[in-house]
Amino acid sequence: RGGGRVAFTLDGQLHLRKADGTVSRVETSRQAVRKLALSPDGTKLAFVAGTPADPRNRVTVGGQLWVRDVAAAGTSAARMLVGTDDPK
Repeated sequence: RGGGRVAFTLDGQLHLRKADGTVSRVETSRQAVRKLALSPDGTKLAFVAGTPADPRNRVTVGGQLWVRDVAAAGTSAARMLVGTDDPK
């Protein structure tokens, strides 16, 4: 699943690590990436991204739900879905 890739966040940025060990930062225009979820068939990665309210302690206000193809090339392949994680 996931084409031999591992998705992870580091300092609020989304990264993918390939089976050969290379790591690339993806979705470079997204900030405060969190709540990663892989689709059951391993082809899509969903995540929440928002704007950090305070970068010193990484408190985040709201956010949007995004999805991208795991195999997609490029740094901005995600599309925003309807909804937010803002509890208000």
